Amino acid sequence: MRFIANSSVLSKKLSHLAGLISANPMQPIISTLLFELKEQKRFITASNMHTTLRVEMEVQEVQEPVDICIPARILIDYLKNLSDQPLSFHVHLDTMSVDITSDSGKYRVGAQDAGEFPKEVDLEDPLQLSVPSEFLQYGLRKTIFAVSKDDVRPAMTGVFFELRNDEMCLVSTDSQRLIQVRNKNISFAQESGFTVPKKPAELLLDLISGSDSTMEVKVDARSVVFYGDQYRLSARLVEMAFPPYRTVIPTENPYTLQINRLEFLHALRRISIFSNKSTNLMVMEIIGNSVRLMGQDLDFSYEGLETLSCQYDGEDMKLAFNSSLTIELLANLSTEEIKIELSSPSRACIFRDSETPEGMEMLMLLMPLKIGV
Repeated sequence: MRFIANSSVLSKKLSHLAGLISANPMQPIISTLLFELKEQKRFITASNMHTTLRVEMEVQEVQEPVDICIPARILIDYLKNLSDQPLSFHVHLDTMSVDITSDSGKYRVGAQDAGEFPKEVDLEDPLQLSVPSEFLQYGLRKTIFAVSKDDVRPAMTGVFFELRNDEMCLVSTDSQRLIQVRNKNISFAQESGFTVPKKPAELLLDLISGSDSTMEVKVDARSVVFYGDQYRLSARLVEMAFPPYRTVIPTENPYTLQINRLEFLHALRRISIFSNKSTNLMVMEIIGNSVRLMGQDLDFSYEGLETLSCQYDGEDMKLAFNSSLTIELLANLSTEEIKIELSSPSRACIFRDSETPEGMEMLMLLMPLKIGV
């Protein structure tokens, strides 16, 4: 059996699937890509057992239907080193091998039986949603970086999708930072929530980047499926309940500091060089309309101090933050000027862009450290 595919088009398709390919898989079958070639349906699928991504492919001259699993990494690496040209694939089911013929060469790879490939999830009585891709892009871009990496707290190892009667929210937290993106133009008759693990959330963001369509979503108690024009992404959910995050968001931070984001970010990066590498402690002292940033490492007699101008309408205050977490937070804000809402040195601070897309609200919460920690 034979089919023909363009090398560049195929390589682009496989770039979306590459994130699911493990270098040392527990089962050899998940190191392959499932090619499904039928008269009307032609797909490539990758899976890591928990997440499955299926994309449509463009091929010509399919002689007869066939399903075959081709080793993923060798095919991806081969296409990276090939110029744009048609490739001819000859599938030999009797020997479970595939010949790949290009303009200048011929290669053979071993294949595996498609029947061994993991099956996609079957949803039970799913909830069906329609969500604007623009909101998903913005929300995932802002939240993914703050997903917890601590497997001891699995409830926080994904992005929480919160469905409410008056809004939809995407939320992430690692216990020291909390990000919430809200869209009040979306409402749901049935309030619910589910947590999508970081890996499928990253894959989804990659798939929808630049899209302005509406995303169809189906979710049940254990799994979620996202439907795009040319792909289908299914994933097992984080089964533990997301923590009651709204209880930690301050209801009143009366003081507002406005500062240039890039000046603040670059100063912090410089200060962090001179800070203790085990604590990453950075002290921020607000005096009038100026901010003093201080870091030191007594073990090496390092010390750094910078002063920035700002606009501030509150009492003078001295706070401390983890410089590494603060740098990452500032890097994921977008606007030239940002606002920081404050209350006291021991209470959570709220960082916001000076403006957000229409209909959306976003906050980034950061917990301060105790001075001297």
